[in-house]
Amino acid sequence: MDFPTQIYHVSLLLQAAGAVLTAVVLHGFHRIEARRYLRQWTRGWIALSIHLCTAAIGHVLADRGVAAAAWTFLDLVSATGGYLHIVFLLLGTYELATGRDARTEAPRIVVFGGFATGLLVTIALTWAPTGADPLAARYGVDSMLVGAAHITAAIGVCRAPKATRGIGVYIVGGAFFVYGAEQLHYAAIDVATTMLEPGQAFAYSAYLGFLDFLIHTGMALGMVTWLLEDERGKTLRATVEIEHLAYHDTLTGLPNRRLFLDHLRLTIANATRTERMAGVFFLDLDRFKVINDSLGHAAGDRVLQAVAERIRTLVRQGDTVARLGGDEFTILVPDVHGLEDLEAIARKVRDAVKEPILLDGRELFVTASVGVSLFPGDAREPERLVENADTAMYRAKARGTDGFALYAPSMNERAVEQLALENALFRALGRHEFVVHYQPILSTGSGDIVGVESVVRWLHAERGLLFPDEFMAAAEVTGLIVPLGEWVLRTACAQLATWHRAGHRRLYAAVNLSVRQLQQADFVDVVRAVLAEHALPAASIELEVTETIAMQSGDGTVEKLRELKALGCRIAIDDFGTGYSSLSALRIFPVDALKIDVSFVRDIGGEDARGTIAAAVINLAHSLQLDVVAEGVEGETQLEFLRAHGCDLWQGYYFSRPVSAGRCEELLSGRPLRTTPSFGLAAQRMAATKR
Repeated sequence: MDFPTQIYHVSLLLQAAGAVLTAVVLHGFHRIEARRYLRQWTRGWIALSIHLCTAAIGHVLADRGVAAAAWTFLDLVSATGGYLHIVFLLLGTYELATGRDARTEAPRIVVFGGFATGLLVTIALTWAPTGADPLAARYGVDSMLVGAAHITAAIGVCRAPKATRGIGVYIVGGAFFVYGAEQLHYAAIDVATTMLEPGQAFAYSAYLGFLDFLIHTGMALGMVTWLLEDERGKTLRATVEIEHLAYHDTLTGLPNRRLFLDHLRLTIANATRTERMAGVFFLDLDRFKVINDSLGHAAGDRVLQAVAERIRTLVRQGDTVARLGGDEFTILVPDVHGLEDLEAIARKVRDAVKEPILLDGRELFVTASVGVSLFPGDAREPERLVENADTAMYRAKARGTDGFALYAPSMNERAVEQLALENALFRALGRHEFVVHYQPILSTGSGDIVGVESVVRWLHAERGLLFPDEFMAAAEVTGLIVPLGEWVLRTACAQLATWHRAGHRRLYAAVNLSVRQLQQADFVDVVRAVLAEHALPAASIELEVTETIAMQSGDGTVEKLRELKALGCRIAIDDFGTGYSSLSALRIFPVDALKIDVSFVRDIGGEDARGTIAAAVINLAHSLQLDVVAEGVEGETQLEFLRAHGCDLWQGYYFSRPVSAGRCEELLSGRPLRTTPSFGLAAQRMAATKR
């Protein structure tokens, strides 16, 4: 064995060592990164190391005269490894360039294909025609394929869209290209060798193996550099994304409260230095919960995104729009010239929000309540400016939907009072500070007391007797309306049972319900249990819901009212005429009676059309076979009008205001019930049925 041949064998082993090193590096990064192309390349370099090792051993055996079968088998293994290296190299490059998974459904097919190709090439070139060098021809084909594969891989690596653009990727791409070019050079040498006379050869080619080793080492170093750069890029991107998430809302992409306050602090500093004014706007969507409950939270999210985009395109460059959470948005305008500017911007925002939103072919109409505060007039601290704008928004919402309000110091005083009231509410029920008063309901025809309406009063320790208008809204907001409403129902039923035992067995009690009570899953069971506890017939209880609750509640509320109706309770719509009822809606609800709102009764006999509306409600109710109760009767003229138009029942100060249970019992004793009192059309129908 001559010296160049020995050098060639050593270079093959060095190349194999370089391939093993590269495979170890690729495998290590694949375990950390779990990237598909690294898995394919790891397999490819393992196959390459097998190819180089078996090639070196086969050459040594062949030069030492070992039987041809042994080194031919090793040559077959070497060829199989070489072709598998090409396959896995190209598969990995494909996955890197496209981002798609090139994993074969049957990996054994790939191995079998490489083995079969190596076998066919080995056999074909072993049986080459006399005078040809089979090894030279075989190695020429191998080198040509390997060179083309590596040049293709070099192009794929450098043009891969997801590859990190750094020095590492170009080292790897350059090493692939140089290795591919060198393999093509080998192919040219092998082709030329087949044409030379025996004994002639390119002696320097034996030393090119050391260059191959250097190229493989460069590949490994380049891959380490590339993957470290990629990891650094991922870390930087994650840092940017985390920072963005920390300061922005994930749903709308708008700044969040934290970033909004940062901008507001900067604006205040600049405005203080330049003696300018700045405006803060606080938006809250009206009745947004209805959209979430009826169409689902996904639809609600799309509405929020649409509203956010409208506000963002409406404001000027330099203004800040943020989402604080839920359906609350804020706007910071760094430069305003007075209250007129604030009002103009508030109107523009309000008008933009209420434009219809197209959602899955359906138009949705959303309105917003807007509160506005001004720097420096309303506050100088960022948090206080936002709080004042929030307070003004609640004042706008209290006036009705789709409005705006400018902050005034008196609003804070009222907000503090409201907070104190809400806190006192939680203690009031446990301290037995609530009482129930009763207002008699009389038959228009006979003048008998046929029922009582139960109304709650609060014996406040400091403010004295409070009426429902002063605390029921707070009870709704805090959720205390549910236990308070149940307590009123139990108290009214207990008192009604006492009156029944005293001889007023035909008396009924009306109890007002809130929407929150109707939303309780066990509300019907609660009513049933209370009636059973006091041995009361269900017909002796009339449950009153306002027109707004009745007409705007969902199917669950309707179903509960139907269950209460099936239980035997009477259902009445309170304050009728002030909402948005329709005849079709009235037919859906299991209603027994309509109560004419006091605003239509108060001015009966005046010059306006209130009396006409009251008469129309009476006719409407009778056409639907419903009883009619007039509220707020304060004089003989009103009573005569109602009697003339066939109103069934009435209540009001003309007879008695709501009074304590003891005083009401005196009224009951002074005006005894008839044996069979008139409850209006409903009672007449029941009597006719019994006859």
